[in-house]
Amino acid sequence: MRIEHEPKELRALAQEQLRTPMMVLQFFKGDRDAGHNAWRQLILKSYTPADESGEPIRKLPIAYNLWGGAGSANNISYLAKVEEGIFDTVWIDAGWYGDVPSTSSQRIWSEQLGNIYFSDSLYPNGFRDMDAATENRGMDLLIWLEVERAGDKSMLYKTYPQYYMPRGNVNAMGYYLYDFSNDEATDFMIDFLSDILIDAGAEWYRIDSGKSSRYDWRLMDKNQGENRTGIHEIKWITNFYRFLDTVRERIPGLMIDNCAGGGRRLDIEMMSRSVPLWRTDYSVGLDSDDDDGVRYLAAGLTWWLPLSCGGAANFEYTDVYSWRSMFGTGLTVGAKVDPTLLNQFLICRDLMLGDYYMLSHEYKDGIAVYEFIDPETSEGFIMAFRPDGCKEAKITCQLKGLNPEKNYRLENDDTGATGKKTGKEWMEDGLTISVPNQKESVLIYINRK
Repeated sequence: MRIEHEPKELRALAQEQLRTPMMVLQFFKGDRDAGHNAWRQLILKSYTPADESGEPIRKLPIAYNLWGGAGSANNISYLAKVEEGIFDTVWIDAGWYGDVPSTSSQRIWSEQLGNIYFSDSLYPNGFRDMDAATENRGMDLLIWLEVERAGDKSMLYKTYPQYYMPRGNVNAMGYYLYDFSNDEATDFMIDFLSDILIDAGAEWYRIDSGKSSRYDWRLMDKNQGENRTGIHEIKWITNFYRFLDTVRERIPGLMIDNCAGGGRRLDIEMMSRSVPLWRTDYSVGLDSDDDDGVRYLAAGLTWWLPLSCGGAANFEYTDVYSWRSMFGTGLTVGAKVDPTLLNQFLICRDLMLGDYYMLSHEYKDGIAVYEFIDPETSEGFIMAFRPDGCKEAKITCQLKGLNPEKNYRLENDDTGATGKKTGKEWMEDGLTISVPNQKESVLIYINRK
């Protein structure tokens, strides 16, 4: 083996304290599926944020998505038209801050980063009116914020340039990254963000981060001399955890969505402090919705993380295939939801915290089949997807995770067909699922009560 570069030494300064990332070593018995399901339960038990009662949360919000740039009056009007009893959270996305209003398709919202104050024209009373409207309907308020990036002409950067790192990437023009490796900068942002969230009455803080930080960290290390590689990354991340912990301490009950451009911050320590309410930005800006891409990503993530949300803002809600492709333990939508489809989601959401098996994990070339089963209650469901262009019309899968001695009744929610066998028979003989048409899905309940 040829080594291109000699390993570098890491040099710490006198009195300097550093820490390594948290690592988890887990032991399990059985095959790869057994390992993943043991991991899912470990995440739920030990690495999931607690609710106000101190217990790890088990469900994520069903959130109604509103664009921040629409303004307080418009968003309250939109909210008034939403059927009550469906959504538990109102999601105010970007565009609510700064001096220049923007639509979601414009880039003005990103150009305003660092102008973190309520737009006078859009929110003359801050978020107080939105908070009152959501509270009247028994809903929580979620607001989007990106504090890690600031434009070079923004209020925060011009007032506190010492709190931002120099650009390590010459092509990253226009923005600077906040320097959480600086203790003073971290303390300032704790105070600044806490005041905004408290003033807004927010129950959820949605973190976003649209800038790669590695080049800036490397430049900061280089400026300190030899053998300092990684120092600023360590300090930045350590202080970022302190930032989140302290904000949550100041605002009891505050929950955090770790968006970060969609699913880019899913390390074990972030999962202890936050949850992903938006799995991926993959579908944002596509000319046409790639339901299978969204479904494929969600299925893979679910193998590791039991709690995550599908984003539905860009989807056709009356399309059953699209709707099922984004199932998770929470949901974010931006339009009226068909009651039948919503009921399917609510039933399945309650069954997604047990064991999970990817019986056939296909993107476009075959039928994909996913199974959820709770070993304690013997309840669960199976979903199958036949992508557009897939030539297969049926597939036979051996079910997994069943008690061989118990009887399991399966019911096809789409056709009404039922079948009853022992767990051993379902696992050995298998289940044949017919999907007659392309871009069609099948939902089968297991021992539905």
